[in-house]
Amino acid sequence: MVSELQNKGLHINAAALPILGKMLLGGGSVQQGALVELLEVDRHRVSRMVKELQEADIVAVEQNPENKRENILVFTEHGKSVIRIIDETAVDITELAFKGISKEAREITEHTLRQITINLNPENYEVG
Repeated sequence: MVSELQNKGLHINAAALPILGKMLLGGGSVQQGALVELLEVDRHRVSRMVKELQEADIVAVEQNPENKRENILVFTEHGKSVIRIIDETAVDITELAFKGISKEAREITEHTLRQITINLNPENYEVG
């Protein structure tokens, strides 16, 4: 993914992709504190990653109106165009990955991968 994005002129750190994905799933924003758990890194590393995204004009940091001690990341206008390119690239890669595979096999594979993701989500672990 990163090399394909670089071919399109986007130089994004691979570690930033989960941040952007989480923002996309969150309707265009995410609480900065939530990234510590998502990325399983310390707050200082998250801060550095956010700073890189700010310097690239992909995200802006706003104060959470509900909790003044918390920051929220939002896409800038440039960031929105970057997300469109990332989304298009993901679609292209997915189409390449499924080339020559029947629609039925693709649906089974996608269903299986979704179920594996659900199974591996720590919130769904069953003890015993």
